[in-house]
Order: sequence, then C-alpha cells, then structure tokens
Amino acid sequence: MSKSVLEYLVEMVQIDSESLDERAMADYLIKELQQLGGEVREDKANEKTGGNAGNVIAWFDGKEGIEPLMLNAHMDTVTPGNGVVPDIRGGIMYSAGGTVLGADDKSGIAMILAVIAQRKKEGNLQVPLEVVFTISEEIGLLGAKELDCSLLRSKRGYSLDGNKMGELVKASPSQINYKVTFQGKSVHAGVEPEKGLNAIVIAADYLRKLPDGRIDEVTTMNIGKIKGGKATNIVCDEVMIEGEIRSHKENKLQSLLELVQKEAESVKEKWKTGVKFEWHTSFKGLQFEETEDLIEISHEAFSSLGINQGLVINGGGSDANALAEHGIRLAVVGTGMQKIHTIEEFIDLEDLETGYQWLDNILSIWEERCGS
Repeated sequence: MSKSVLEYLVEMVQIDSESLDERAMADYLIKELQQLGGEVREDKANEKTGGNAGNVIAWFDGKEGIEPLMLNAHMDTVTPGNGVVPDIRGGIMYSAGGTVLGADDKSGIAMILAVIAQRKKEGNLQVPLEVVFTISEEIGLLGAKELDCSLLRSKRGYSLDGNKMGELVKASPSQINYKVTFQGKSVHAGVEPEKGLNAIVIAADYLRKLPDGRIDEVTTMNIGKIKGGKATNIVCDEVMIEGEIRSHKENKLQSLLELVQKEAESVKEKWKTGVKFEWHTSFKGLQFEETEDLIEISHEAFSSLGINQGLVINGGGSDANALAEHGIRLAVVGTGMQKIHTIEEFIDLEDLETGYQWLDNILSIWEERCGS
C-alpha cells in the first residue's frame, strides 16, 4: 500500500540528517525509491564534502517521447536537527522539542515520494522522472556542487525547496564569499603593549569602512564570522573575518567586491602589516521569464487548484543555482514550510497536501506539453 504525503513526512522528520551526517536519511531514501521501482544510485560527492553519504539519484521510466522531468529536494537539515519528535496540533505539524522540524526540506521529499507512490499504484507514471536528493545543501549547496552530473539524463524540472505555498522563485541572486586575515604582533599585554600590534584593532578599523545589511532592494552584505585572539593578556596577532555579498545585479556585486578588497589594501598600507584577502563565487544568480515553460506549467498546475501563482524575487540560493552551472534548469517552488532554521519551524498540513496535488498536476500537464 502506498504511503500518504503525511506518512512520509512523519517518518522522515524523525530520521537524523544534519548536514554532513545524512547516512540514515540516504539509506531510507534508497530503500523507498527501490521499493517504488526506481533505478537508484548514490554518487560519491561526500568524498569531497566530508560527509558520510552521497547524493541519491533515482530514475523512473515513462512513456517514450516525453521529455524527462527532474524533481529535486535536499535531505539535510540545519542544527539542532537530531531527535526530532513531530507534534501535530490543529492541522499543523511542529517539533515537540527544542529542535527544528526538518520540513526544510523533507516536506519537498515527501511530496515527491508520495506522488510517485500513488502514480505507480495506479499504473499511471507516464512522465520519465529523475529524482535528485542532495546532501549538505544547508552549508553551501555542497551536494549539488559536487553532484556527479554524468549520471543525469534530464535537463529541466522543479526544486521543491521554497517557503510559501503557491510561490515560485523567478529570480535569485549571485553570491560572493570573502575572507580577510589581518596580521598583528603578539606581546604581553600587561608588560610591553606598546611593542605589539593588535590585529583586532586593525580588523575593527577595516570593518568601520564597510557597508552592511541591505544595500539596495536586491543587494545585501554581511560579516558572518570573526575569529582571533588567545587570551586577554596577549596582544592579538591574527584575526580572520568572513563575509558575503549577494546581489541580483552583477555590476553591483563586482563593485562591492572591489570595495572590500580595496579597503583591505588600504588597511594594509595604513598599519604597515600583513593582510590576506581571499574570495570565491559561491553561486551564480538564476532568472526566469514569466513566459518560460517551467513557469507556465506551474501556473497551470496551481490554477487548477484555485491558487494564483505568485512569482517572487528571492534573497537566497538553492540547489537550483548550483545545478544551473551544469546546464540544468530548475524552478524553485514553495512547499509551505514556515519559520525555517528555527525551533519554531512548522508546516500546515493543508499546504502539504496542496503541494502533493500541485506536483500530481505537474506530471499531467508535463505529459501533455512536453511529449513529442
């Protein structure tokens, strides 16, 4: 007997799967996907990410001549995500303890599994499906970045990893991460402080010169980490800060990167000391036109449920951003999960069911529109 979307979610939120520790979740998914008749593989992305499980990929045959559809969600959760006990009250699922619920993104996985299970039960899985469940999305899209794309057969689909039900992300930003290391000179702070050079003071001088928070409607900056110092009686000889810049405007992104690098050089010259600046692109932005097939198919699927699809500009990244680098186009759709990354996370079970119905509609519309 096929499981309902709720049954899948209740089972999965109780499986520990914090980032880099997804082994139990991967094993569960491999078993479930095989029972549903999928051709299942696990790649070796974890050998590069440092985790204990790889990405899980499953293929389900469909009718010849129909373009294969990719469905994506991630299996990891943020911390605290171990020992989750689901608590359903008033048609809403919460976590009973001091943990996140894990609806991010197990609600997306539940919808995918439930639709496949029901279609297989009815003998009505006509669309060739490729299911991609990734690891370590929450700590930098690591699983998607290291995904063995040679195993894939599809190029378009949906990532079930958004928030509000009925919303689809039409644009997400590019992100640059940077790290600056400031060198000082350590001496005894109570004996000869004048002979030292405090890296904390240098770092503070640098930070005063940087914009922070919301820069404009589609651009943000943030300093997320500061590390340095050994003891209060030692003048600090090294401080490391890490920050990020996000923007939907590539020229704005580059100008802010130039600014943070220029100010690092300025501080280096002012204090006559060592400053090391490093940066990398975490992910590239992703944009969709309202007339694109993926958007229109989703709109039709929601409309048949009496829901007017909302198109949103997002400030975050997802697996869709990372996979776009490999020529795979995924539209990110909301699953109804709310207050994610907090112990107050919840999901309305009506949204959970709506997401399941939406996905079932997607398969029907995809069969009509994407067949030869």
